Amino acid sequence: MDGQDCLDKITVHPVDYYDLILMDIIMPNVDGIEATRRIRALEDGSKSSIPIIAVSANVQEKDRKAALEAGMDSFTEKPIFVDRLFEAMKHCLHENT
Repeated sequence: MDGQDCLDKITVHPVDYYDLILMDIIMPNVDGIEATRRIRALEDGSKSSIPIIAVSANVQEKDRKAALEAGMDSFTEKPIFVDRLFEAMKHCLHENT
């Protein structure tokens, strides 16, 4: 899968089908940064505002900054620490309720 697959799925499914997106940063074809930019540019405000959590093994500050500047709501590292992921999910979902 790549970022275009994610964008296609969001576009095809009805509003509120997805509550949250876990977006890998490095993917073939369309990476997570570009996919997030495209999602944020969707005309449907309900779809363009779906919370997105970046997931990446690249954990330098510049990587976090790039993800947030692209419109991601949070960032979690790989390997995934479940408690940190759940905390990021809780934070993102709580802000959007």
